[in-house]
Amino acid sequence: MGYSNNNFELISVIRSYAEQRGIGYLSVIGAVEESIRVFEASKYKYNKIVVKLDPNSGKIETFKELLVIEDGSSGKQSGVFIDGYECIGLSDARKIYGDISIGDIVMEQLPPISLRDSARDAFFSKKALNNKLSDIIKAKYFDVFKDLIGENVTGIVKRIDSKTLTLDVQNMETVISVSNLIKGEFFRKGDRIKAYLSSVVKESDAVHLNLSRTHPQFVVQLFKQEVPEVYDGIIHIKSVARIAGIKTKISVTSSDSNIDPVGACVGMRGSRVKAIIDELRGEKIDIIEYSQDPAKFVINALPTVEVVKVILDEEEKEW
Repeated sequence: MGYSNNNFELISVIRSYAEQRGIGYLSVIGAVEESIRVFEASKYKYNKIVVKLDPNSGKIETFKELLVIEDGSSGKQSGVFIDGYECIGLSDARKIYGDISIGDIVMEQLPPISLRDSARDAFFSKKALNNKLSDIIKAKYFDVFKDLIGENVTGIVKRIDSKTLTLDVQNMETVISVSNLIKGEFFRKGDRIKAYLSSVVKESDAVHLNLSRTHPQFVVQLFKQEVPEVYDGIIHIKSVARIAGIKTKISVTSSDSNIDPVGACVGMRGSRVKAIIDELRGEKIDIIEYSQDPAKFVINALPTVEVVKVILDEEEKEW
């Protein structure tokens, strides 16, 4: 079967490609059209080419765009170009295209192209198509992950080297630096790993996720996952200080006077905070109640210390 008009096999290949990579079918249609356009432009040595690929039948039509100009000044056959467009005189254009005006763009249909069975793999490896599909995939992942900035994401370890772990995060490959892991923790291939997503960068080769398990917000997001009241916004984490792998201290407050913010974060018999400590590989966590009264807040922050007096320099904002 030839890859030409009414080419249902081509459509099948495109659908399969889209499904395997999790990208929109019509986006792949557009990429194929662009690949054919680049090929035809090279063949005709003319850049103003339009390609239409019917997403239902697989019919491929290619056109050359022509600029309609005043009669007598030139014609298509003379090879005159304006702004990259080959020109056609108004009278000649009206004989073919009907009621048009000077300055209009008309499309001259080109001979059908044929992408035969033996050329299918070569066609799908063409640089123009690969570049377009790469752009589509990058845009897809960028849109997905930009909405997750500021949250924890989960990946599966695929490869490990001395400086990075390569992860599969929602079917996209990315890396986390060993320097952004908690000191002393160890992962094996196939392990699931949580990390805080601080930013997403779309570069020429791929979309890169900036991931960290040492970021203070990593702990905040763990509390959102483990404590429903934090997730629902009833309990607010007002501040967090962290020395990754050693100790984290958070201050919390509740918008519901009937809910103890510290007790809710600790959980029954410490079950909630224990799950977070386990994820942090034994890192110590102090949870203190926030107070708008600076003196009381300092006292809450130093529970093991007998505070005799708190002096606040209001002018210098120092203790």
